Amino acid sequence: MAKNYKYQIQNIQDYQLVSLQSNSSNSSFSIIPSLGASLNSVVLNGHNILWSATNLQEIQERTIKSYAGAQLAPFVNRIKDASYSFKQKKYNLVKNEPGLGNALHGFVFDKGFELVAINEAEGILKLSYDFKAQDAYPFDFAIENSFRLTDNSLTIDTAITNKSQEVIPIGHGWHPYFDIGGNIDDAHLQLAANKYFLVDEQFIPTGELKQFDKFAQLSQIAKTELDYCFPIDTSNNLVAQLFYPEKGLRISLLTEGYKYLQVYTPSDRKTIAIEPQTSAADAFNNGIGLIRLEPNQSINLKFQILASTTSYS
Repeated sequence: MAKNYKYQIQNIQDYQLVSLQSNSSNSSFSIIPSLGASLNSVVLNGHNILWSATNLQEIQERTIKSYAGAQLAPFVNRIKDASYSFKQKKYNLVKNEPGLGNALHGFVFDKGFELVAINEAEGILKLSYDFKAQDAYPFDFAIENSFRLTDNSLTIDTAITNKSQEVIPIGHGWHPYFDIGGNIDDAHLQLAANKYFLVDEQFIPTGELKQFDKFAQLSQIAKTELDYCFPIDTSNNLVAQLFYPEKGLRISLLTEGYKYLQVYTPSDRKTIAIEPQTSAADAFNNGIGLIRLEPNQSINLKFQILASTTSYS
């Protein structure tokens, strides 16, 4: 079978980056298996799409401290006060957001995933991880990721299976920062959403929704500051678009199974995080989007990044 893609390994001190490069186009992606199979880089038809790490300092500052490209499970975003109750039992999590006293982004972002399949004919890498019960989350589950590259897209299929003998609370998400160079103020954004959750002083949803239709149509971001969770319209898989007029580049995000987007613009105005999530923050407590997975049951999720060169429309 013809090898249409080239598999490569790059070692950056203690970290290994694995990648696939198309042999027919300037398209590639890389992941860091030891950091939760984090999505490190995506290049589509020569366009760098993500804020990515190329050296140890960037891994430490971007991938680890900023959760760039992180895989989020079994919860996304925050758990208020790093504690939750399930089936009338209280559990305490590690407070890894010390300024606010919350638990942040789940347990797998720093876990080692196993590379289980390399397909250089079809441009696919598959990784998996088995989470074993611990005091803070006494449930077993398995995650399988399949990353598939084409000239103009990267598709990530994720399956999560309950390996426990009881129902478990579960959630999943991705934490990519989009960055093609320049200032995010110049980019245009469209979201399949017109409301976001109001939050308290710990950035935990109050349950109240605020009308916000600024990006119901493709509109310039300009000075808009975003750090909101949006329930998305799931009637269409296309949930967000970024358009960069100067380069004529449109980035489309398509999802299946993710019902929320967390959208965040860092203060440096160089990137924008658009994070597909199965739930809102604090879902273990407020139940917003929480998935209760039966024993041996699986959920299947899809996240696709698509790039095209186009004029404004």
